[in-house]
Amino acid sequence: RKFDHIIFNGGIFKYHPFVTGGKALEAKPGERVRVYFVNAGPNEFSSFHPIGEIWDNVYESGNPINKLSGVQTYVVGPGSAATFDVVVESPGAYPMVTHSLTGALRGAIAVLLVGPDAKPAPLMPQTPWKSAFPQTEITPPASQ
Repeated sequence: RKFDHIIFNGGIFKYHPFVTGGKALEAKPGERVRVYFVNAGPNEFSSFHPIGEIWDNVYESGNPINKLSGVQTYVVGPGSAATFDVVVESPGAYPMVTHSLTGALRGAIAVLLVGPDAKPAPLMPQTPWKSAFPQTEITPPASQ
């Protein structure tokens, strides 16, 4: 490959404390972690995978109607996105990588540290999305 670095969220090894001292992502055992993933591309596909776990839910294009469950690895094309849920029951370090591992070696890796002392993450929803959008009634404008 011709890339020196592949990044997550604008940083090389940004969420990998063992390589750069970066800040790991943290969760408590049993806590739902939601990852919003965009593959900015422009040309490479990303096979996103949590090592040692499976995605409980994957929402293609971030749309809650497009729900898959029990997914090991999910391919996100250039210019596309997905939302991932995982609930890790056991303490440990869980790397999340693009499964073309040369990308992980160039910086596209995030470590999820799961333990009882993890700090709360208020922006992470604790319940899965509903599977359908709320129904809305559209009223046409009155004719004059």
